[in-house]
Amino acid sequence: MGQAAIPMIAMAAMTAASTGAQVYSANKQASSQAAALRQQEEEARRTAESERQATKKAESNQADTNAILQASQDSNLSGGSTLLTSAQGVDDESLRLGGGNKLGA
Repeated sequence: MGQAAIPMIAMAAMTAASTGAQVYSANKQASSQAAALRQQEEEARRTAESERQATKKAESNQADTNAILQASQDSNLSGGSTLLTSAQGVDDESLRLGGGNKLGA
């Protein structure tokens, strides 16, 4: 080997080192991108779960209008039912004036 071969060997070694550094950098960048993608997917899952819980909470705060309407149309409750008198209403005898107390006697 002569003096001319030494610079070529040095250049080949530098090229190999440069290629190795590029491969290492590319692998590092790929793993970094994969980690960022996993983080984005996890954040998307958390956001979707949060939205699902918010929707569920909002729905649970709404009145069940179908059940209320059905209860008001129930045959047992129709015919004068109020919160004070129930379905039977008030006895007519208890509404008559003039008896049962000292003022009406």
